[in-house]
Amino acid sequence: SVACGVDEGRILPVETYDQRQQYLQAWDGTAPDVSHWKRAYEQALQQATTFAQNMYEQIQQRWREGLRLQVEAARYRLQRELLRLLCAVDMNRSPNQVWQMLMQETGARADWLREAAQRLGYPYGWSEQQIADARRYVRDLPERSRETLRLGAGVQAALQDPRWRAQQTL
Repeated sequence: SVACGVDEGRILPVETYDQRQQYLQAWDGTAPDVSHWKRAYEQALQQATTFAQNMYEQIQQRWREGLRLQVEAARYRLQRELLRLLCAVDMNRSPNQVWQMLMQETGARADWLREAAQRLGYPYGWSEQQIADARRYVRDLPERSRETLRLGAGVQAALQDPRWRAQQTL
């Protein structure tokens, strides 16, 4: 909200409670000229409208940024899970080569891998550090956990991450 006073034709901004009290103490009780009051009202209305529009734009910008970060987090999860699966299948070949080979198969895992290719783009540009980290992660797993990883449930879960829904609004 915007508050102001009118004194001898001047528009006086009221920004604090103390300022309001000072103006009221100094006021002699005489009503201001209607034209001055109307000008003050229009100016205050314009300031309030501009302030509200700016706040709305800031809220929209923050909302869009929040949605973008949600999608980014879902994308990161999918990249990580996919790379771990690919390294679990074959640690010695390029992840994109393994990915290409697995997408040629039939079944749920191949479907998930094709969907991941649509969301991330194929081939994907993992860094050497990301690949090394994923290989180390897989290497440190017990064999039974590596077998589970190869099934693709982590990729399926990453594809079903509810944060992907934010992409529809962006």
